[in-house]
Amino acid sequence: MKVEIIKTEGYGLLAEVRVGEQLLGVMDDFSMVPVEQLSYAEPEFSYLGLEEYSWEQMFSGNLRQEKKLVRTGDWSYEAYGQIVSIKPVIADFGLFKLELGDFTNDQRCIGEWIVERIDRLDLTFRTN
Repeated sequence: MKVEIIKTEGYGLLAEVRVGEQLLGVMDDFSMVPVEQLSYAEPEFSYLGLEEYSWEQMFSGNLRQEKKLVRTGDWSYEAYGQIVSIKPVIADFGLFKLELGDFTNDQRCIGEWIVERIDRLDLTFRTN
């Protein structure tokens, strides 16, 4: 997956990036690294979740079985996806997969459709 950086307000601040056809607002966790050391072909997304959904909200909030991000603020989203593994829990949201933590060891969760609140989507890149 290739990420195109449109603009950034600086390290730790809002950056606009394009992933495929989707424009995303993310926290710039990359601009302190010299450009020649970044591998733009290897983006790494992570997130901060300040308010969590309840178990029931998470597992009943994606009845359409969608993989998408719905922007709710500068760098916040409602993320709709599918759990692909546990220990840790990883969900596929279409554009990328995110590690959500280690909140279950129940194998039956694999394949379940969920919604997750992303209060801040962070972006960094692997370095060369």
